[in-house]
Amino acid sequence: RVEYVVDRVKTTSNVWMGLTMECSQCHDHKYDPISQREYYQMFAYFNNTTDPGMQTRNGNQAPVVNVPDKKQVAKLEELEKRIKYEENKIEGYKRSVIPKYVAWLRDAEKNVDQKNLEPDGIKHYFSLNEKSGKQVKDEISGVHGTLSGQLKSINRGDELGLSFDGKTSFNFEDWPDIERDSSFTFSAWLKLPADGNGSAVFARMNEDNNFRGYDFWLQNRSFGTHIVSTWPSNALKVVSDKQLEVNKWHHVVVVYDGSSKASGVKLYLDGNLVGNKVEQDSLKDSIVTKIPFKLGSRSKSSYFKGELDELRIYDRALNQDEIKNIGGDPIKSLLALGKKERTKEQKMTLLNYYLNNNDEEYKRLIAIKNELNKKKSDLSSQKKVTSMVMQDNPEAKKRVTYVLNRGQYDQPIKDGDNAIVNPGVPAILPKLRNNAPGNRLGLANWLVDPSHPLTARVAVNRYWAMFFGRGIVKTPDDFGNQGSPPTHPELLDWLASDFVKNGWNVKRAIRQIVTSQTYRQQSKILPIAQKNDPENIFLSRSPRFRLQGEFIRDAALSFSGLLVDTVGGPSVKPYQPANIWNEVSLNGGLRYKRDSGDKLYRRSIYTYWKRSAPMPNMLIFDAPTREKCMIQRPITNTPLQALVVLNDPQFVEAARSFAQKIITEGGNDEKNRINYGFKIALSRDATDDEISVISGVLKSQMKSFSSDKEKAKQFLSVGEVPRNENIDLVEHASWSVIAQMLLNMDETLTRG
Repeated sequence: RVEYVVDRVKTTSNVWMGLTMECSQCHDHKYDPISQREYYQMFAYFNNTTDPGMQTRNGNQAPVVNVPDKKQVAKLEELEKRIKYEENKIEGYKRSVIPKYVAWLRDAEKNVDQKNLEPDGIKHYFSLNEKSGKQVKDEISGVHGTLSGQLKSINRGDELGLSFDGKTSFNFEDWPDIERDSSFTFSAWLKLPADGNGSAVFARMNEDNNFRGYDFWLQNRSFGTHIVSTWPSNALKVVSDKQLEVNKWHHVVVVYDGSSKASGVKLYLDGNLVGNKVEQDSLKDSIVTKIPFKLGSRSKSSYFKGELDELRIYDRALNQDEIKNIGGDPIKSLLALGKKERTKEQKMTLLNYYLNNNDEEYKRLIAIKNELNKKKSDLSSQKKVTSMVMQDNPEAKKRVTYVLNRGQYDQPIKDGDNAIVNPGVPAILPKLRNNAPGNRLGLANWLVDPSHPLTARVAVNRYWAMFFGRGIVKTPDDFGNQGSPPTHPELLDWLASDFVKNGWNVKRAIRQIVTSQTYRQQSKILPIAQKNDPENIFLSRSPRFRLQGEFIRDAALSFSGLLVDTVGGPSVKPYQPANIWNEVSLNGGLRYKRDSGDKLYRRSIYTYWKRSAPMPNMLIFDAPTREKCMIQRPITNTPLQALVVLNDPQFVEAARSFAQKIITEGGNDEKNRINYGFKIALSRDATDDEISVISGVLKSQMKSFSSDKEKAKQFLSVGEVPRNENIDLVEHASWSVIAQMLLNMDETLTRG
């Protein structure tokens, strides 16, 4: 976890301020005026995040934010309109049903003792009246649970219940599934001893599979539930903020609406809704498990200690009136009251009870609304692109930051009056504004304050380097004393101030750069420029440097007509050598499964990137592994890069598709075809010398492939896209070699 914080301090200082603040982790900075204590002041901003410093095999580690696409947003808006319409319809129906309700009420008042007032939707009911034996019975399904431990019967007033000693549980093998989008209500009477602790009243939870499943949970005399796909990254946990009194019977209820959200969990104590604490709220996948249902424990642990009676499980979310009813039968009490004695709230309780349990049309309307809510929940919970975010610990769990001796995570310096380090910024830079919060929001506001001397300059310098190969400050990752001074300080100042004045608009800043005369000049070196500006520091010509590997791949796909330029969407897995992931996959559980179809030809920005096994073809073109922040890539030119363009399946397939395009669209004349290929790849016609060389190579390849058509067939079979069978095999293979030449030319691979 400390390494995560160290990396965030380094990344923040490098990216936003161009400072090598990481040099102060072990001691005061040797070159810049940044002390070790100031380093840990920055460290303190990131030392209170909730991330556990652990990996997950189930996608991004919580906390995350979901990013719905436009289609999902439109569907959600439509569902919300329909839900609102149904709610209005239900309210209108309530008014129309009053005469029927009055008739029911008149009858109910006369026959109050004969009414069965159990709410609809009960699926499991344990009276727990067993006095002896080795089984308890679900009186709804008739299923029996087998006892593990000792059974002890107790009295709850006139009722019988069971006592659990912290070692006893019942096992139910045949039990229906509950899914994350299933609403439910758990209800029970509990009495806890003084020495009770964290335990499960019941659970269907696989502790060996990341706690997948659900439970009815007790925690330090609070109660709640876990609803888990993978703990803790894909789960809900909600517990009450009110505790149960010891040695006293309480009616405890957990209600869940199937929304996959913590906000869909409601907790009731003795008929009253109580506040809750949300400890996890990231459920997005199935919770179904084949582990048996356990009454009195989880699958292996967390045995319940206390007394239990009248356990009910419903397949819907009960409302508060129904909960009060099963907790003490208040409906009968209300019916026994005179009409004039009932309050407005009591009258509404009776009406709601009638509607929920006696009116089929009302039930139908509610079912329609619930189905729409379920669709909304399902749509909201669909797998989306997720982005990991940081979340601070609550005040009660705030970590204390100390200077670490020599930067060692286990050697905090706690001696002295000023041992505790509070969040802050280096004294050499502007002060935080008055009343700035001591958290990451305060740091962010400070970084983008218009008076900050570094943020805007560092940003525009990096954009400049993207297009000119080097920044106005040659060292974009070091604006300190060891960095290079700016070659054009006034230009840097103007670009930075203009950037801030125009709302930090990145697109506008880039447009300014690429439409400038400086950017649009030729790369041809004049003798006077060669003499006075050999390194092109003063930009006497347009710079020439090799493109990044991703640009080269995308250019090859574009030339060939294969590029799929759809914006947005999930990551894709294009061609990669076999078994690259095998050595770095935990327990061999993950394997690289290549995509097919359009996914093979999407822009490189969408390529799935595994940092411990990155794309080899991109690494050869100097792409970083992305394990650490890198401000500026190195630019090398090696024989391996030429071999990638000649032999990598992505480039071979692009070359044969490019050749097919040249043959079908470039005309029948050889010279016209060559010029057509040059115009696509280089935006110019070929010179006479180039035409002569390429014609010679084409004849040589025609001869070679004519004598070995099997070789031509193998060459043209690389990749997934089918070839045009109307084109002669030898001709196609020969022009594919020419296409490879065009893709591998220095002019194709180099900007300028």
